[in-house]
Amino acid sequence: MHTWYRRIQVLSLDIAAGALASGCLAAWWYEVEMPWAWYLVLPLAVWVIYTADHLLDAYRLGKKANTPRHLFHGEYLVPIFVLWLLAAVVCAVLALGWLPYKIQLFGLVLGGFTAAHFFLVWLIGARTSRWLAKELGVALIYAAGVWAGPWTMAGNDFSLFSLIPFMQFFLLALTNLLLFAWFEYHEDEAAGHTSYVRAIGKPSARKLLALIQAVCLALALVLLATDRMAGKALSMELVLLSMLGILSGIYFAPEWFSERSRYRIWGDFVFLMPFLLWVIN
Repeated sequence: MHTWYRRIQVLSLDIAAGALASGCLAAWWYEVEMPWAWYLVLPLAVWVIYTADHLLDAYRLGKKANTPRHLFHGEYLVPIFVLWLLAAVVCAVLALGWLPYKIQLFGLVLGGFTAAHFFLVWLIGARTSRWLAKELGVALIYAAGVWAGPWTMAGNDFSLFSLIPFMQFFLLALTNLLLFAWFEYHEDEAAGHTSYVRAIGKPSARKLLALIQAVCLALALVLLATDRMAGKALSMELVLLSMLGILSGIYFAPEWFSERSRYRIWGDFVFLMPFLLWVIN
């Protein structure tokens, strides 16, 4: 992997860009025009949340850090923290000054949920349990954060039917996180990271991943089977099913994707694929 791309990955810049791409997909689906500040606040907020997690892990692990991301954040802890603080301030100023009240309110609620999630993960520590699924909380926070703005702007146009792509997106995020935890099972065990894959074991996690992907596909069929927004639903599913296809490829070919951490490259690239809409439409 090229050094420049490795830096992008360890700094979670690709995740922030993926959040923006996915947010644009949600805005397109709900046919809403988002305020200019939202296009900055969304990737900044995602980067702030992910970087806070990595900084806390790097600080906690210290010399026990064993992944490129945690090693990098540990080595450059102070400058990254300064950048994080600056990004957090800019994000807050833009959100409070230029976003509509409804988006601000949703952001506060989601921020509280995120803080509670961080606290719970810290409380759990290295323990694992079938009743504690860290990945579930992260996937929900990520999916809700990406779709929150367009949701609130949709107003009366929001419906249960329009919720199906969000449900699929949430399942794609959950698949991504569980796949990463599956590949990093031994690293998480050595570093004392909790994960649902560690709690249920790798064989059971494979079955769970197959089920999640099947549900995601079933939701696509439900959306396409309706007569409402038929053309738009097809474009949406071309994107979401392409994302599912890559994640399924990682699932079915773990040996190839484990080499040089290809699963991370392709797994994070998936969330940039909503930019396909520029090609489709």
